[in-house]
Amino acid sequence: MDVVIFELDQQYFALPTQDIVEVLDPLPITALPFAPAYVDGLVNVAGRVVLQIDAARLLEMTLVLPITQGSLLIVTTLTATVAVHIEKIMSKDFINDDALCYCVEKNSIDASPLQIKNKEAMLAEFQWRDKVVLLLDTQSFALERMPALEINLNGGQLLGSMSRLDETHAGGMENNDDFSCLMIECNHEQYALRLHDVGEIVDALTLTPLPHANDEIAGLALLRGAPLLALSLRRILGHSLISTELQMVVVEVQGIKLAFLVDKVLGIERFSKNALQVAELGLELEGYLINKQGKMAGLLSLDGVITAQRLEQYCQFIVQNHIEAKLDHTANKQRLLSFFVGSEFCALPLHIIERVEEYREYTDVPGGRAELSGVVQVQGAVTPVVDLRSIMGLSTQTAVTAFLVVRLSDGVWAVMVDRIGQVIELPDTDIESVKHASTEYITAVGRLNGKLLSILTLEPLSLAA
Repeated sequence: MDVVIFELDQQYFALPTQDIVEVLDPLPITALPFAPAYVDGLVNVAGRVVLQIDAARLLEMTLVLPITQGSLLIVTTLTATVAVHIEKIMSKDFINDDALCYCVEKNSIDASPLQIKNKEAMLAEFQWRDKVVLLLDTQSFALERMPALEINLNGGQLLGSMSRLDETHAGGMENNDDFSCLMIECNHEQYALRLHDVGEIVDALTLTPLPHANDEIAGLALLRGAPLLALSLRRILGHSLISTELQMVVVEVQGIKLAFLVDKVLGIERFSKNALQVAELGLELEGYLINKQGKMAGLLSLDGVITAQRLEQYCQFIVQNHIEAKLDHTANKQRLLSFFVGSEFCALPLHIIERVEEYREYTDVPGGRAELSGVVQVQGAVTPVVDLRSIMGLSTQTAVTAFLVVRLSDGVWAVMVDRIGQVIELPDTDIESVKHASTEYITAVGRLNGKLLSILTLEPLSLAA
């Protein structure tokens, strides 16, 4: 099993690599009211809002980790994606299944030297560099494991952030007696959108004005490389006062993505079906709800806000967006590990990387192959070392900090790199093959958040063997 090992308060934990999408530095947090103590709030991950969970608090440890420190593991559970706040990543490693001591009963691990109280998060133990490491159950971070809070029997309870555009399990969270809403503020008034109508929430992006567009069309935004039509909810609802629209709520109408500009996202509430007070309020509203603060909020009808007539008017602006979204959704993706070699931003396919080791002095091998810098011991095995700076013709004056231990067709190699980046996913549409490169080790160029990175191949090492 491939695992990522991380540290919390001088104790070691692990999660399966297959459940980790990427590793990020801390992000700005939007507080989420009435959430459990281990929920930091909401963070924006590449245009998608996910819940951030403090791993130390979830495990009921005494560590208080500032939200501006540490790292974020973007973790996928069965029904959602969450950001797990940890202190420090130690390594990526492979652990044999027979080295895992599984916890048949949660209480059977009480003798562990790890000082945590939440036994439900435990899955197994193993030894790593003479340290005890606890393998955590990824599902312990799932939204459905979040305890129900006694907030207000007449109001709602927090469910967490779900995305209908990305999740297929959202329907299972509702039943016939209640429904969940995203609460928003627009022009100092509160409104609600049924949660199954909401795709994602992003901070207001830079908008490109569209000529000859209606006043309610704020402009065109670029979300993950695809154009997105942004609509002013304030103008659609006929408000004349000027307010600052800071966030975008992405919805889907007849398979087309649109974004409502709103002043603020307030959170998520669950209401009983009897809480909806129906009134003759126009097509835009189904009725009104009383939220947990006792304030009245209008429940928006998506079909009433985006009528067939309005959608027809928008079509000239959103046809391209619809096509782009379909292409992006069906594109194959490659999982890579990014890193720096000198000042070059590079990546290797994740499947060939066995582990990451801290850099240490290696032994020179006089008269060896040109690609071979020396040998180093990796888990007791003598492993050849290759310096990518040298074979790529880069300066060798930079400070190496890590070995990437990779497995090729001819065996295992330790590759010297300056700095480890993160696990990334790139769609094939963002990767272009390189036919004529300065070195045979560069096979393609990828685009990531507006930056270019060189995608490497190490097969020339095997061919030269």
